[in-house]
Amino acid sequence: MHLSFKVGVDVLSFPGAILLLLCTYRESKCSDTDREINGSLYAPLNGESNKDDSVSRVTLFAKAGFFSRISFWWLNSLMKSGKEKTLQDEDVPMLREEDRAESCYSMFLEQLNKQNQKDPSSQPSVLKTMVLCHSREILISGFFALLKIDVYGKFAYVSQTTWIQTGSIRDNILFGSPMDAQKYQKTLQRSSLEKDLELLPHGDLTEIGERGVNLSGGQKQRIQLARALYQDADIYLLDDPFSAVDAHTATNLFNEYIMEGLAEKTVLLVTHQVDFLPAFDFVLLMSDGEILQAATYHDLLTSCKDFQDLVNAHRETAGSEGLMDVTSSERHSSSAKEIRKIHVEKEKEFEAPKGDQLIKQEEREIGDHGLKPYLQYLNQNKGYAYFLIASLFHLIFVIGQILQNSWMAANVDNPKVSTLRLILVYLLIGVTSTVFLFMRSLLTVALGLQSSKSLFLQLLNSLFRAPMLFYDSTPLGRILSRVSSDLSIVDLDVPFGLLFAVAATTTCYASLTVLAVVTWQVLFVSIPMIYFAPRLQRYYFATAKELMRMNGTTKSFIANHLAESVAGAVTIRAFEEEDRFFVIELNICS
Repeated sequence: MHLSFKVGVDVLSFPGAILLLLCTYRESKCSDTDREINGSLYAPLNGESNKDDSVSRVTLFAKAGFFSRISFWWLNSLMKSGKEKTLQDEDVPMLREEDRAESCYSMFLEQLNKQNQKDPSSQPSVLKTMVLCHSREILISGFFALLKIDVYGKFAYVSQTTWIQTGSIRDNILFGSPMDAQKYQKTLQRSSLEKDLELLPHGDLTEIGERGVNLSGGQKQRIQLARALYQDADIYLLDDPFSAVDAHTATNLFNEYIMEGLAEKTVLLVTHQVDFLPAFDFVLLMSDGEILQAATYHDLLTSCKDFQDLVNAHRETAGSEGLMDVTSSERHSSSAKEIRKIHVEKEKEFEAPKGDQLIKQEEREIGDHGLKPYLQYLNQNKGYAYFLIASLFHLIFVIGQILQNSWMAANVDNPKVSTLRLILVYLLIGVTSTVFLFMRSLLTVALGLQSSKSLFLQLLNSLFRAPMLFYDSTPLGRILSRVSSDLSIVDLDVPFGLLFAVAATTTCYASLTVLAVVTWQVLFVSIPMIYFAPRLQRYYFATAKELMRMNGTTKSFIANHLAESVAGAVTIRAFEEEDRFFVIELNICS
Protein backbone atom coordinates (compact mmCIF):
# COMPACT_ATOMS: atom_id res chain seq x y z
CA MET A 1 0.00 0.00 0.00
CA HIS A 2 1.31 3.41 -0.93
CA LEU A 3 0.18 6.90 0.07
CA SER A 4 0.08 9.51 -2.64
CA PHE A 5 1.10 12.96 -1.41
CA LYS A 6 -0.46 14.59 -4.47
CA VAL A 7 -3.90 13.19 -3.63
CA GLY A 8 -3.58 14.50 -0.09
CA VAL A 9 -2.77 17.97 -1.36
CA ASP A 10 -5.78 17.79 -3.68
CA VAL A 11 -8.08 16.95 -0.77
CA LEU A 12 -6.85 19.95 1.21
CA SER A 13 -6.69 22.29 -1.75
CA PHE A 14 -8.11 25.76 -1.82
CA PRO A 15 -10.80 25.11 -4.49
CA GLY A 16 -12.33 22.50 -2.22
CA ALA A 17 -12.55 24.98 0.61
CA ILE A 18 -14.18 27.60 -1.62
CA LEU A 19 -16.68 25.00 -2.84
CA LEU A 20 -17.55 24.09 0.73
CA LEU A 21 -18.04 27.74 1.66
CA LEU A 22 -20.33 28.41 -1.30
CA CYS A 23 -22.26 25.19 -0.72
CA THR A 24 -22.91 25.77 2.98
CA TYR A 25 -23.73 29.44 2.53
CA ARG A 26 -26.13 28.75 -0.34
CA GLU A 27 -27.92 25.94 1.53
CA SER A 28 -28.37 28.03 4.67
CA LYS A 29 -29.61 31.00 2.66
CA CYS A 30 -32.13 28.89 0.75
CA SER A 31 -33.28 27.21 3.97
CA ASP A 32 -34.09 30.53 5.67
CA THR A 33 -36.00 31.71 2.60
CA ASP A 34 -37.97 28.48 2.19
CA ARG A 35 -39.20 28.48 5.79
CA GLU A 36 -40.92 31.81 5.16
CA ILE A 37 -42.83 30.58 2.11
CA ASN A 38 -45.99 28.55 2.60
CA GLY A 39 -45.79 25.16 0.85
CA SER A 40 -42.09 25.50 0.16
CA LEU A 41 -39.86 22.55 -0.76
CA TYR A 42 -38.05 22.10 2.55
CA ALA A 43 -36.77 18.64 3.45
CA PRO A 44 -34.27 18.37 6.33
CA LEU A 45 -32.15 15.24 6.14
CA ASN A 46 -32.52 14.20 9.75
CA GLY A 47 -36.28 13.79 9.43
CA GLU A 48 -37.20 16.42 12.05
CA SER A 49 -39.81 18.01 9.79
CA ASN A 50 -43.12 16.31 9.09
CA LYS A 51 -43.53 17.95 5.72
CA ASP A 52 -43.94 15.49 2.82
CA ASP A 53 -42.72 17.21 -0.32
CA SER A 54 -41.18 16.43 -3.69
CA VAL A 55 -37.58 17.05 -2.61
CA SER A 56 -37.74 14.24 -0.04
CA ARG A 57 -38.87 11.89 -2.78
CA VAL A 58 -36.07 12.91 -5.13
CA THR A 59 -33.13 12.68 -2.71
CA LEU A 60 -32.75 12.50 1.04
CA PHE A 61 -29.27 14.00 0.85
CA ALA A 62 -30.13 17.22 -0.97
CA LYS A 63 -29.07 19.37 1.96
CA ALA A 64 -25.92 17.51 2.98
CA GLY A 65 -22.74 19.50 3.44
CA PHE A 66 -19.76 19.20 1.13
CA PHE A 67 -17.64 17.05 3.43
CA SER A 68 -20.62 14.85 4.21
CA ARG A 69 -20.99 14.15 0.51
CA ILE A 70 -17.38 13.05 0.06
CA SER A 71 -17.07 11.09 3.33
CA PHE A 72 -18.10 7.55 4.21
CA TRP A 73 -19.80 8.29 7.51
CA TRP A 74 -23.42 8.13 6.37
CA LEU A 75 -22.85 4.94 4.31
CA ASN A 76 -22.12 2.66 7.29
CA SER A 77 -25.69 2.01 8.39
CA LEU A 78 -26.85 1.85 4.76
CA MET A 79 -24.33 -0.87 3.92
CA LYS A 80 -25.25 -2.83 7.04
CA SER A 81 -28.96 -2.75 6.18
CA GLY A 82 -28.29 -3.72 2.57
CA LYS A 83 -26.36 -6.76 3.70
CA GLU A 84 -29.23 -8.03 5.83
CA LYS A 85 -32.20 -7.43 3.52
CA THR A 86 -33.44 -5.71 0.37
CA LEU A 87 -33.36 -1.95 0.89
CA GLN A 88 -36.59 0.02 1.00
CA ASP A 89 -37.17 3.77 0.95
CA GLU A 90 -37.59 3.91 4.72
CA ASP A 91 -34.25 2.13 5.21
CA VAL A 92 -32.26 5.07 3.84
CA PRO A 93 -30.32 6.41 6.84
CA MET A 94 -30.86 9.83 8.35
CA LEU A 95 -27.75 11.97 8.53
CA ARG A 96 -26.43 13.27 11.80
CA GLU A 97 -27.29 16.80 12.81
CA GLU A 98 -23.67 17.89 12.38
CA ASP A 99 -23.67 16.60 8.79
CA ARG A 100 -26.35 19.02 7.63
CA ALA A 101 -25.32 22.02 5.58
CA GLU A 102 -26.76 24.40 8.18
CA SER A 103 -24.69 22.79 10.92
CA CYS A 104 -21.57 22.92 8.79
CA TYR A 105 -22.19 26.59 8.16
CA SER A 106 -22.66 27.26 11.89
CA MET A 107 -19.43 25.41 12.68
CA PHE A 108 -17.65 27.47 10.05
CA LEU A 109 -18.93 30.76 11.51
CA GLU A 110 -18.04 29.67 15.04
CA GLN A 111 -14.51 28.72 14.04
CA LEU A 112 -14.18 31.92 12.03
CA ASN A 113 -15.17 34.00 15.07
CA LYS A 114 -12.59 32.19 17.18
CA GLN A 115 -9.91 33.07 14.66
CA ASN A 116 -11.01 36.71 14.71
CA GLN A 117 -10.92 36.83 18.51
CA LYS A 118 -7.40 35.40 18.62
CA ASP A 119 -6.01 37.89 16.14
CA PRO A 120 -8.44 40.76 15.42
CA SER A 121 -5.85 42.66 13.39
CA SER A 122 -5.52 40.07 10.61
CA GLN A 123 -7.98 38.41 8.28
CA PRO A 124 -8.48 34.73 9.21
CA SER A 125 -7.52 32.10 6.64
CA VAL A 126 -10.49 30.41 5.00
CA LEU A 127 -8.51 27.25 4.27
CA LYS A 128 -7.31 27.00 7.87
CA THR A 129 -10.86 27.46 9.09
CA MET A 130 -12.08 24.64 6.85
CA VAL A 131 -9.39 22.30 8.13
CA LEU A 132 -10.11 23.11 11.79
CA CYS A 133 -13.86 22.52 11.30
CA HIS A 134 -13.55 19.16 9.58
CA SER A 135 -10.09 17.91 10.51
CA ARG A 136 -11.32 14.53 11.77
CA GLU A 137 -13.43 13.79 8.69
CA ILE A 138 -10.63 14.95 6.38
CA LEU A 139 -8.05 12.71 8.01
CA ILE A 140 -10.17 9.55 8.06
CA SER A 141 -11.79 9.96 4.62
CA GLY A 142 -8.50 11.09 3.10
CA PHE A 143 -6.66 8.12 4.59
CA PHE A 144 -9.04 5.61 3.02
CA ALA A 145 -8.95 7.52 -0.27
CA LEU A 146 -5.16 7.33 -0.38
CA LEU A 147 -4.96 3.59 0.17
CA LYS A 148 -3.74 1.67 -2.83
CA ILE A 149 -3.40 -2.09 -3.20
CA ASP A 150 -0.84 -3.56 -5.58
CA VAL A 151 -1.29 -7.13 -6.79
CA TYR A 152 1.92 -9.02 -7.51
CA GLY A 153 1.38 -12.00 -9.78
CA LYS A 154 -1.14 -13.08 -12.39
CA PHE A 155 -4.73 -14.04 -11.62
CA ALA A 156 -6.80 -16.83 -13.17
CA TYR A 157 -10.51 -16.91 -12.42
CA VAL A 158 -13.11 -19.64 -12.97
CA SER A 159 -16.65 -18.42 -12.33
CA GLN A 160 -19.49 -20.61 -11.13
CA THR A 161 -21.65 -19.36 -14.01
CA THR A 162 -19.80 -20.50 -17.09
CA TRP A 163 -18.79 -17.98 -19.74
CA ILE A 164 -17.92 -19.39 -23.16
CA GLN A 165 -17.14 -17.38 -26.28
CA THR A 166 -18.53 -18.09 -29.72
CA GLY A 167 -15.72 -19.87 -31.52
CA SER A 168 -13.80 -23.12 -31.37
CA ILE A 169 -12.93 -25.01 -28.20
CA ARG A 170 -9.25 -24.36 -28.87
CA ASP A 171 -9.80 -20.59 -29.06
CA ASN A 172 -11.64 -20.65 -25.73
CA ILE A 173 -8.83 -22.56 -24.04
CA LEU A 174 -5.97 -20.51 -25.51
CA PHE A 175 -7.82 -17.23 -24.81
CA GLY A 176 -5.34 -15.15 -26.76
CA SER A 177 -2.20 -17.01 -25.64
CA PRO A 178 0.20 -18.56 -28.18
CA MET A 179 -0.18 -22.25 -28.97
CA ASP A 180 2.15 -24.66 -27.15
CA ALA A 181 1.29 -28.21 -28.23
CA GLN A 182 2.83 -29.99 -25.24
CA LYS A 183 1.35 -27.60 -22.70
CA TYR A 184 -2.00 -27.67 -24.49
CA GLN A 185 -2.17 -31.47 -24.47
CA LYS A 186 -1.30 -31.60 -20.77
CA THR A 187 -4.02 -29.03 -20.08
CA LEU A 188 -6.63 -31.16 -21.87
CA GLN A 189 -5.55 -34.21 -19.91
CA ARG A 190 -5.73 -32.54 -16.50
CA SER A 191 -9.08 -30.94 -17.34
CA SER A 192 -10.61 -34.33 -18.32
CA LEU A 193 -11.46 -33.10 -21.81
CA GLU A 194 -9.71 -35.69 -23.97
CA LYS A 195 -12.62 -38.15 -24.15
CA ASP A 196 -15.11 -35.34 -24.84
CA LEU A 197 -13.01 -34.05 -27.73
CA GLU A 198 -12.86 -37.54 -29.23
CA LEU A 199 -16.65 -37.63 -29.37
CA LEU A 200 -16.95 -34.25 -31.09
CA PRO A 201 -16.95 -34.31 -34.92
CA HIS A 202 -14.06 -31.81 -35.27
CA GLY A 203 -12.26 -32.31 -32.00
CA ASP A 204 -11.02 -29.12 -30.36
CA LEU A 205 -11.74 -27.24 -33.60
CA THR A 206 -15.47 -27.79 -33.16
CA GLU A 207 -17.33 -24.50 -33.21
CA ILE A 208 -19.13 -23.73 -29.96
CA GLY A 209 -22.52 -22.11 -30.29
CA GLU A 210 -23.34 -18.89 -28.53
CA ARG A 211 -22.99 -19.31 -24.75
CA GLY A 212 -21.89 -22.91 -25.42
CA VAL A 213 -25.40 -24.12 -26.27
CA ASN A 214 -24.14 -27.32 -27.91
CA LEU A 215 -22.14 -28.34 -24.82
CA SER A 216 -23.23 -29.76 -21.49
CA GLY A 217 -22.76 -27.84 -18.26
CA GLY A 218 -19.89 -30.07 -17.22
CA GLN A 219 -18.11 -29.65 -20.55
CA LYS A 220 -18.39 -25.86 -20.35
CA GLN A 221 -17.04 -25.86 -16.80
CA ARG A 222 -14.08 -28.02 -17.79
CA ILE A 223 -13.30 -25.72 -20.72
CA GLN A 224 -13.22 -22.86 -18.22
CA LEU A 225 -10.84 -24.83 -16.02
CA ALA A 226 -8.62 -25.61 -19.02
CA ARG A 227 -8.57 -21.92 -19.96
CA ALA A 228 -7.40 -20.97 -16.48
CA LEU A 229 -4.77 -23.73 -16.31
CA TYR A 230 -3.30 -22.87 -19.72
CA GLN A 231 -2.66 -19.27 -18.62
CA ASP A 232 -0.09 -20.53 -16.05
CA ALA A 233 -1.13 -17.91 -13.49
CA ASP A 234 0.18 -17.44 -9.96
CA ILE A 235 -3.14 -17.17 -8.12
CA TYR A 236 -6.22 -19.24 -9.01
CA LEU A 237 -9.70 -18.22 -7.90
CA LEU A 238 -12.08 -21.16 -8.40
CA ASP A 239 -15.73 -20.46 -7.65
CA ASP A 240 -17.34 -23.87 -7.06
CA PRO A 241 -16.01 -25.42 -10.30
CA PHE A 242 -17.13 -28.97 -9.41
CA SER A 243 -20.85 -28.22 -9.03
CA ALA A 244 -21.56 -28.81 -12.74
CA VAL A 245 -19.82 -32.20 -12.99
CA ASP A 246 -20.59 -35.64 -11.55
CA ALA A 247 -18.81 -37.03 -8.49
CA HIS A 248 -16.46 -39.28 -10.48
CA THR A 249 -15.34 -36.43 -12.76
CA ALA A 250 -15.03 -34.07 -9.78
CA THR A 251 -12.65 -36.49 -8.06
CA ASN A 252 -10.52 -36.83 -11.20
CA LEU A 253 -10.43 -33.05 -11.63
CA PHE A 254 -9.41 -32.51 -8.02
CA ASN A 255 -6.59 -35.05 -8.15
CA GLU A 256 -5.21 -34.18 -11.59
CA TYR A 257 -6.12 -30.51 -11.92
CA ILE A 258 -5.71 -29.06 -8.43
CA MET A 259 -3.35 -31.47 -6.68
CA GLU A 260 -1.03 -31.94 -9.69
CA GLY A 261 -1.58 -29.09 -12.12
CA LEU A 262 -1.82 -26.40 -9.43
CA ALA A 263 0.55 -27.98 -6.91
CA GLU A 264 2.89 -24.98 -6.90
CA LYS A 265 0.18 -22.33 -7.19
CA THR A 266 -1.91 -20.36 -4.73
CA VAL A 267 -5.48 -21.70 -4.96
CA LEU A 268 -8.59 -20.16 -3.41
CA LEU A 269 -11.38 -22.72 -3.88
CA VAL A 270 -15.05 -22.20 -3.06
CA THR A 271 -16.84 -25.54 -2.73
CA HIS A 272 -19.56 -27.39 -0.85
CA GLN A 273 -17.83 -30.78 -1.24
CA VAL A 274 -16.12 -31.41 2.09
CA ASP A 275 -14.25 -34.48 0.81
CA PHE A 276 -11.61 -32.21 -0.73
CA LEU A 277 -11.02 -30.04 2.33
CA PRO A 278 -8.31 -32.13 4.11
CA ALA A 279 -5.91 -31.37 1.25
CA PHE A 280 -6.03 -27.60 1.85
CA ASP A 281 -3.83 -25.62 4.21
CA PHE A 282 -6.63 -23.45 5.55
CA VAL A 283 -10.43 -23.68 5.58
CA LEU A 284 -12.95 -20.86 5.96
CA LEU A 285 -16.44 -21.93 7.05
CA MET A 286 -18.99 -19.40 5.79
CA SER A 287 -22.72 -18.92 6.21
CA ASP A 288 -24.96 -16.10 4.95
CA GLY A 289 -21.97 -14.19 3.65
CA GLU A 290 -20.11 -14.26 6.98
CA ILE A 291 -17.03 -16.22 8.08
CA LEU A 292 -18.01 -18.42 11.02
CA GLN A 293 -14.70 -20.19 11.61
CA ALA A 294 -11.22 -20.11 10.07
CA ALA A 295 -8.72 -22.88 10.79
CA THR A 296 -7.26 -26.07 9.39
CA TYR A 297 -9.56 -28.94 8.49
CA HIS A 298 -8.75 -31.05 11.57
CA ASP A 299 -9.00 -28.09 13.94
CA LEU A 300 -12.42 -27.21 12.56
CA LEU A 301 -13.52 -30.82 12.82
CA THR A 302 -12.71 -30.91 16.54
CA SER A 303 -13.77 -27.40 17.57
CA CYS A 304 -16.73 -26.41 15.37
CA LYS A 305 -20.03 -28.27 15.74
CA ASP A 306 -21.51 -26.72 12.58
CA PHE A 307 -18.60 -28.05 10.58
CA GLN A 308 -18.98 -31.50 12.18
CA ASP A 309 -22.68 -31.57 11.23
CA LEU A 310 -21.81 -30.57 7.68
CA VAL A 311 -19.19 -33.33 7.33
CA ASN A 312 -21.46 -35.99 8.86
CA ALA A 313 -24.38 -35.04 6.61
CA HIS A 314 -22.14 -35.26 3.59
CA ARG A 315 -20.83 -38.69 4.63
CA GLU A 316 -24.37 -40.02 5.03
CA THR A 317 -25.30 -38.74 1.58
CA ALA A 318 -22.15 -40.20 0.05
CA GLY A 319 -22.84 -43.59 1.71
CA SER A 320 -26.36 -43.78 0.28
CA GLU A 321 -24.97 -43.20 -3.19
CA GLY A 322 -22.29 -45.90 -2.92
CA LEU A 323 -24.29 -48.57 -4.74
CA MET A 324 -25.07 -46.15 -7.54
CA ASP A 325 -21.36 -45.36 -7.95
CA VAL A 326 -20.49 -49.07 -8.18
CA THR A 327 -23.14 -49.68 -10.80
CA SER A 328 -22.07 -46.58 -12.68
CA SER A 329 -18.42 -47.64 -12.74
CA GLU A 330 -19.34 -51.08 -14.08
CA ARG A 331 -21.22 -49.54 -16.97
CA HIS A 332 -18.72 -46.77 -17.67
CA SER A 333 -17.09 -48.40 -20.70
CA SER A 334 -20.39 -49.41 -22.28
CA SER A 335 -21.81 -45.88 -21.76
CA ALA A 336 -18.91 -44.35 -23.67
CA LYS A 337 -19.55 -46.72 -26.56
CA GLU A 338 -23.25 -45.86 -26.55
CA ILE A 339 -22.50 -42.13 -26.56
CA ARG A 340 -20.12 -42.55 -29.47
CA LYS A 341 -22.77 -44.59 -31.32
CA ILE A 342 -25.38 -41.86 -30.79
CA HIS A 343 -23.02 -39.19 -32.16
CA VAL A 344 -22.27 -41.31 -35.23
CA GLU A 345 -25.96 -41.91 -35.88
CA LYS A 346 -26.75 -38.21 -35.60
CA GLU A 347 -23.94 -37.35 -38.01
CA LYS A 348 -25.34 -39.84 -40.53
CA GLU A 349 -28.84 -38.47 -39.99
CA PHE A 350 -27.88 -34.90 -40.77
CA GLU A 351 -25.37 -35.94 -43.46
CA ALA A 352 -23.35 -32.78 -42.85
CA PRO A 353 -20.24 -32.22 -44.97
CA LYS A 354 -16.91 -32.75 -43.26
CA GLY A 355 -16.07 -29.07 -43.07
CA ASP A 356 -19.45 -27.86 -41.76
CA GLN A 357 -19.62 -26.27 -38.32
CA LEU A 358 -22.56 -25.44 -36.11
CA ILE A 359 -22.43 -21.68 -36.77
CA LYS A 360 -22.31 -20.94 -40.47
CA GLN A 361 -21.16 -17.79 -42.20
CA GLU A 362 -23.90 -15.23 -42.65
CA GLU A 363 -25.27 -15.30 -46.19
CA ARG A 364 -24.95 -12.17 -48.27
CA GLU A 365 -26.65 -11.39 -51.57
CA ILE A 366 -24.42 -10.74 -54.56
CA GLY A 367 -25.15 -8.74 -57.69
CA ASP A 368 -28.10 -6.67 -58.84
CA HIS A 369 -31.57 -8.06 -58.19
CA GLY A 370 -33.37 -5.32 -60.11
CA LEU A 371 -36.86 -4.44 -58.95
CA LYS A 372 -37.51 -7.76 -57.22
CA PRO A 373 -36.95 -6.49 -53.62
CA TYR A 374 -39.17 -3.47 -54.24
CA LEU A 375 -41.93 -5.60 -55.76
CA GLN A 376 -41.78 -7.88 -52.72
CA TYR A 377 -42.04 -4.82 -50.50
CA LEU A 378 -45.05 -3.44 -52.39
CA ASN A 379 -46.72 -6.83 -52.26
CA GLN A 380 -47.22 -6.42 -48.50
CA ASN A 381 -50.67 -5.36 -47.28
CA LYS A 382 -52.06 -3.16 -50.12
CA GLY A 383 -48.65 -1.73 -50.90
CA TYR A 384 -49.37 -1.40 -54.62
CA ALA A 385 -52.49 0.69 -53.94
CA TYR A 386 -50.66 3.09 -51.62
CA PHE A 387 -47.77 3.38 -54.04
CA LEU A 388 -49.88 4.04 -57.15
CA ILE A 389 -52.11 6.61 -55.43
CA ALA A 390 -49.09 8.39 -53.94
CA SER A 391 -47.40 8.46 -57.37
CA LEU A 392 -50.61 9.84 -58.92
CA PHE A 393 -50.83 12.57 -56.29
CA HIS A 394 -47.24 13.56 -56.95
CA LEU A 395 -47.95 13.68 -60.69
CA ILE A 396 -50.90 16.01 -59.99
CA PHE A 397 -48.58 18.13 -57.83
CA VAL A 398 -46.05 18.41 -60.68
CA ILE A 399 -48.80 19.32 -63.14
CA GLY A 400 -50.03 21.95 -60.71
CA GLN A 401 -46.55 23.44 -60.47
CA ILE A 402 -46.36 23.64 -64.26
CA LEU A 403 -49.83 25.21 -64.50
CA GLN A 404 -48.97 27.69 -61.76
CA ASN A 405 -45.83 28.88 -63.54
CA SER A 406 -47.59 28.90 -66.91
CA TRP A 407 -50.48 31.00 -65.56
CA MET A 408 -48.12 33.55 -64.06
CA ALA A 409 -45.91 33.73 -67.17
CA ALA A 410 -48.85 34.04 -69.58
CA ASN A 411 -50.95 36.61 -67.70
CA VAL A 412 -48.51 38.76 -65.78
CA ASP A 413 -48.54 41.34 -68.60
CA ASN A 414 -52.12 40.68 -69.75
CA PRO A 415 -54.20 43.86 -69.21
CA LYS A 416 -57.45 41.86 -69.34
CA VAL A 417 -56.49 39.97 -66.15
CA SER A 418 -56.64 42.01 -62.99
CA THR A 419 -53.96 41.80 -60.35
CA LEU A 420 -56.39 40.35 -57.83
CA ARG A 421 -57.51 37.62 -60.22
CA LEU A 422 -53.89 36.85 -61.14
CA ILE A 423 -52.89 36.39 -57.51
CA LEU A 424 -56.04 34.46 -56.51
CA VAL A 425 -55.69 31.92 -59.34
CA TYR A 426 -51.98 31.58 -58.61
CA LEU A 427 -52.67 30.97 -54.92
CA LEU A 428 -55.51 28.55 -55.68
CA ILE A 429 -53.31 26.40 -57.90
CA GLY A 430 -50.50 26.55 -55.33
CA VAL A 431 -52.74 25.55 -52.41
CA THR A 432 -54.25 22.69 -54.43
CA SER A 433 -50.78 21.44 -55.35
CA THR A 434 -49.70 21.64 -51.71
CA VAL A 435 -52.73 19.59 -50.63
CA PHE A 436 -51.83 16.85 -53.12
CA LEU A 437 -48.21 16.98 -51.95
CA PHE A 438 -49.37 16.59 -48.36
CA MET A 439 -51.58 13.66 -49.33
CA ARG A 440 -48.63 12.06 -51.11
CA SER A 441 -46.55 12.31 -47.93
CA LEU A 442 -49.36 10.81 -45.83
CA LEU A 443 -49.71 7.89 -48.23
CA THR A 444 -45.94 7.37 -48.13
CA VAL A 445 -46.05 7.13 -44.34
CA ALA A 446 -49.05 4.79 -44.54
CA LEU A 447 -47.20 2.62 -47.06
CA GLY A 448 -44.20 2.41 -44.74
CA LEU A 449 -46.32 1.56 -41.68
CA GLN A 450 -48.43 -1.10 -43.36
CA SER A 451 -45.57 -2.82 -45.20
CA SER A 452 -43.27 -2.65 -42.19
CA LYS A 453 -45.95 -4.06 -39.90
CA SER A 454 -46.59 -6.94 -42.29
CA LEU A 455 -42.88 -7.77 -42.63
CA PHE A 456 -42.37 -7.52 -38.87
CA LEU A 457 -45.23 -9.92 -38.16
CA GLN A 458 -43.80 -12.38 -40.68
CA LEU A 459 -40.38 -12.10 -39.06
CA LEU A 460 -41.84 -12.51 -35.59
CA ASN A 461 -43.85 -15.54 -36.68
CA SER A 462 -40.74 -17.11 -38.22
CA LEU A 463 -38.70 -16.53 -35.06
CA PHE A 464 -41.36 -18.04 -32.81
CA ARG A 465 -41.80 -21.07 -35.05
CA ALA A 466 -38.10 -21.64 -35.72
CA PRO A 467 -36.64 -24.93 -34.43
CA MET A 468 -34.14 -24.93 -31.57
CA LEU A 469 -31.35 -25.82 -34.01
CA PHE A 470 -31.81 -22.37 -35.57
CA TYR A 471 -31.08 -20.62 -32.27
CA ASP A 472 -28.17 -22.96 -31.56
CA SER A 473 -26.54 -22.15 -34.90
CA THR A 474 -27.49 -18.45 -35.17
CA PRO A 475 -25.70 -15.90 -32.95
CA LEU A 476 -27.92 -13.59 -30.96
CA GLY A 477 -26.22 -10.57 -32.53
CA ARG A 478 -27.38 -11.67 -35.97
CA ILE A 479 -30.99 -11.89 -34.80
CA LEU A 480 -30.74 -8.52 -33.05
CA SER A 481 -29.35 -6.98 -36.23
CA ARG A 482 -32.35 -8.25 -38.19
CA VAL A 483 -34.98 -6.97 -35.79
CA SER A 484 -33.27 -3.61 -35.17
CA SER A 485 -31.13 -2.03 -37.90
CA ASP A 486 -32.56 -4.03 -40.81
CA LEU A 487 -36.15 -3.34 -39.79
CA SER A 488 -35.23 0.31 -39.32
CA ILE A 489 -34.26 0.43 -43.00
CA VAL A 490 -37.60 -1.14 -43.91
CA ASP A 491 -39.47 1.31 -41.67
CA LEU A 492 -37.83 4.55 -42.81
CA ASP A 493 -35.51 4.24 -45.80
CA VAL A 494 -37.41 2.00 -48.22
CA PRO A 495 -40.81 3.77 -48.45
CA PHE A 496 -39.41 7.30 -48.63
CA GLY A 497 -36.58 6.26 -50.93
CA LEU A 498 -39.01 4.53 -53.27
CA LEU A 499 -41.42 7.47 -53.45
CA PHE A 500 -38.64 10.04 -53.70
CA ALA A 501 -37.16 8.12 -56.63
CA VAL A 502 -40.52 8.17 -58.41
CA ALA A 503 -41.00 11.84 -57.52
CA ALA A 504 -37.55 12.83 -58.79
CA THR A 505 -38.07 10.90 -62.03
CA THR A 506 -41.51 12.45 -62.60
CA THR A 507 -40.24 15.96 -61.88
CA CYS A 508 -37.21 15.48 -64.14
CA TYR A 509 -39.18 14.26 -67.14
CA ALA A 510 -41.88 16.91 -66.64
CA SER A 511 -39.23 19.64 -66.65
CA LEU A 512 -37.62 18.18 -69.78
CA THR A 513 -41.02 18.12 -71.49
CA VAL A 514 -41.60 21.79 -70.72
CA LEU A 515 -38.11 22.68 -71.92
CA ALA A 516 -38.62 20.67 -75.11
CA VAL A 517 -41.84 22.55 -75.86
CA VAL A 518 -40.35 25.96 -75.17
CA THR A 519 -36.84 25.41 -76.55
CA TRP A 520 -36.60 22.15 -78.48
CA GLN A 521 -32.83 22.58 -78.97
CA VAL A 522 -32.30 21.39 -75.39
CA LEU A 523 -33.09 17.86 -76.57
CA PHE A 524 -29.64 17.63 -78.17
CA VAL A 525 -28.18 17.79 -74.65
CA SER A 526 -30.91 16.12 -72.59
CA ILE A 527 -31.26 12.92 -74.64
CA PRO A 528 -27.55 11.95 -74.31
CA MET A 529 -27.73 12.81 -70.60
CA ILE A 530 -30.75 10.54 -70.17
CA TYR A 531 -28.74 7.77 -71.80
CA PHE A 532 -25.50 8.21 -69.84
CA ALA A 533 -26.92 9.08 -66.39
CA PRO A 534 -28.36 5.61 -65.60
CA ARG A 535 -25.11 3.97 -66.72
CA LEU A 536 -23.07 6.19 -64.43
CA GLN A 537 -25.46 5.36 -61.61
CA ARG A 538 -25.02 1.64 -62.19
CA TYR A 539 -21.26 2.09 -61.94
CA TYR A 540 -21.74 3.65 -58.51
CA PHE A 541 -24.55 1.36 -57.34
CA ALA A 542 -22.53 -1.79 -58.03
CA THR A 543 -20.07 -0.78 -55.31
CA ALA A 544 -22.58 0.97 -53.04
CA LYS A 545 -24.83 -2.08 -52.82
CA GLU A 546 -21.99 -4.37 -51.82
CA LEU A 547 -20.76 -1.90 -49.21
CA MET A 548 -24.25 -1.62 -47.72
CA ARG A 549 -24.57 -5.41 -47.66
CA MET A 550 -21.20 -5.76 -45.97
CA ASN A 551 -22.25 -3.13 -43.42
CA GLY A 552 -25.45 -5.04 -42.71
CA THR A 553 -23.69 -8.37 -42.15
CA THR A 554 -20.91 -6.96 -39.96
CA LYS A 555 -23.31 -5.28 -37.53
CA SER A 556 -24.26 -8.68 -36.15
CA PHE A 557 -20.61 -9.44 -35.33
CA ILE A 558 -20.32 -6.17 -33.42
CA ALA A 559 -23.51 -6.76 -31.44
CA ASN A 560 -22.56 -10.37 -30.71
CA HIS A 561 -19.03 -9.50 -29.59
CA LEU A 562 -20.29 -6.64 -27.42
CA ALA A 563 -22.90 -8.85 -25.73
CA GLU A 564 -20.29 -11.54 -25.06
CA SER A 565 -17.81 -9.02 -23.70
CA VAL A 566 -20.37 -7.56 -21.29
CA ALA A 567 -21.41 -11.02 -20.09
CA GLY A 568 -17.80 -12.06 -19.50
CA ALA A 569 -16.49 -8.74 -18.19
CA VAL A 570 -15.42 -10.26 -14.86
CA THR A 571 -13.46 -13.06 -16.54
CA ILE A 572 -11.89 -10.67 -19.06
CA ARG A 573 -10.72 -8.33 -16.29
CA ALA A 574 -9.43 -11.22 -14.18
CA PHE A 575 -7.23 -12.43 -17.04
CA GLU A 576 -6.23 -8.81 -17.90
CA GLU A 577 -7.44 -9.18 -21.48
CA GLU A 578 -9.23 -5.83 -21.75
CA ASP A 579 -6.83 -4.44 -24.34
CA ARG A 580 -7.12 -7.50 -26.57
CA PHE A 581 -10.92 -7.41 -26.55
CA PHE A 582 -10.84 -3.68 -27.24
CA VAL A 583 -8.58 -4.28 -30.25
CA ILE A 584 -10.91 -7.03 -31.48
CA GLU A 585 -13.86 -4.63 -31.24
CA LEU A 586 -11.94 -1.99 -33.19
CA ASN A 587 -11.00 -4.51 -35.87
CA ILE A 588 -14.63 -5.59 -36.25
CA CYS A 589 -15.82 -1.99 -36.47
CA SER A 590 -13.16 -1.08 -39.03
